[in-house]
Amino acid sequence: MKNKREIKQLDSAIEKISNDFIGEDGKVRNEVRYAFAGTKNTPYQGLKLKYYRNSKAKIFVIQYKGGKKTLSHTLGIYNPGRYGISDAQKEIVKLREKYGNPKNYSWAVNITTAIELKKLQDKEYLAEQLLKQAENKSLNEVLEAWLMDGSPKSKRKGKLTSSSLKSALTQLLGKHERRNYIRIEEKLNGESEIVITHPKAKTLTELLEIFPSETAEINSNSRSIYDNPIGRYKIKDLTRTRLKDYMRLYSPGVQRNVASVVSQLWNYAQYHEWLGASPLPNPTINIRINMPDKVSDKNYMAQYSKQFYTDEQIQIIWDLCDKFRDEYPFQTQLIKLILITGLRFQEASKITTSMIDHKLNQITLFGTITKQRKNRVISITPLLQNVLDDIYSQKEEKHLEWSLFVDWIFPSNRFDKKDIRKNSAEKIRSHASRLKGITQLLDKMSLLCGFKIVGKVLRNTYQTKANDLIDKDWDVIQITGHADTKVLQDNYLSRKLTKTVVANADMLSNHYENIIKLPKKSV
Repeated sequence: MKNKREIKQLDSAIEKISNDFIGEDGKVRNEVRYAFAGTKNTPYQGLKLKYYRNSKAKIFVIQYKGGKKTLSHTLGIYNPGRYGISDAQKEIVKLREKYGNPKNYSWAVNITTAIELKKLQDKEYLAEQLLKQAENKSLNEVLEAWLMDGSPKSKRKGKLTSSSLKSALTQLLGKHERRNYIRIEEKLNGESEIVITHPKAKTLTELLEIFPSETAEINSNSRSIYDNPIGRYKIKDLTRTRLKDYMRLYSPGVQRNVASVVSQLWNYAQYHEWLGASPLPNPTINIRINMPDKVSDKNYMAQYSKQFYTDEQIQIIWDLCDKFRDEYPFQTQLIKLILITGLRFQEASKITTSMIDHKLNQITLFGTITKQRKNRVISITPLLQNVLDDIYSQKEEKHLEWSLFVDWIFPSNRFDKKDIRKNSAEKIRSHASRLKGITQLLDKMSLLCGFKIVGKVLRNTYQTKANDLIDKDWDVIQITGHADTKVLQDNYLSRKLTKTVVANADMLSNHYENIIKLPKKSV
């Protein structure tokens, strides 16, 4: 028996269809097809209704000849009041206008295949339009997208550190009022992210709508890229010449920062294929920045790039640290640690108790906090152990017992102690509880000793000692943390490495002990 019946072209007829799925041969059918009376030789020719036994669904289809095969195209599911016979008929008329044979009521193509092809063509067209829009992104649009994406690095995995992101924000958004509502938060892995604090904005996009670009004159030293006409340039059209025109508005030091952040944006745009099919080279490549012959008094860090402390000054610094130990908890020990290890402030201040292994007598700095982004091991010398013991001792003092709950070796005394009482583990372990700076203490010590005490010079001093005392280049690299000894030769006294003593951390420790006259029994 053929599982096919005929009904009128009425919704009421469709409603009355019974559950008759048993054929004359006694077999149960999973579906029954109904033809609609009066559709032959009309636009609705081939309209059928399929009725399914299990789901009870009634589905309109078009049945037609495709060569020697009988093909079927689904129109829609019958739904009383929403999709009925008249809706199916209207859909057939539209399909005939696109795919029907104008000479008769046959079909010129495979309907389903033609529809899928049209969808694909529409998607390709949409993709092409989106690509054109993407290729027309301005520097400001890329800037916003990069910040919203978490400021990813361009050459390796991960995101910028807080110090790098702070520098980037200065060049991108300047010191405009909008910057007051952007807070940088550090994660435990050393990466950072921006948090919007404006009461009427939750995202950077919303904040920039409140504080839009204030474009200055073309030759004006405007506040930032975002507020300069260069921000409106299509990033794919940004040339080295145009970038240099903008960079000339600033000092050489700022020019380097501008080139760095523009390179980040360009690489980010390249990764997202926003530079077109044949992108220009990165405009910052081989860009030359002419440094002044004389260091400006305003160039703070350049003043100290080649300075180091004498043995007498080292003794004075050490004594002052002892003097201010109780007034500035954990800060004086941090100064001592930088002085005798040569660690950068951002590295030393991020040491946690879990990084210290007293059995192996070493501190392992994870790649998430080192400049080279590689693990680095520091030997715990007797002098360094003395500093660590002093930290442990101070943490146990009654008014500082809260610091025992903080994993950072150098916790911040400004940390809200309520978080500890609330057992806010995430906040306690976050960078909110870490010591952020020692500037106030350094300034106070500088006034008393008569010379400027600077973190960079503390590090220079250690590296200079290493240069003098260590024989092998590789040992200098291991102890100082520099990628190569040329950095030492060029930036620290520009001298050759002396080859007079065996390189090791204990020798440097003994050298410092002799300078500060620390009794052996107290070490």
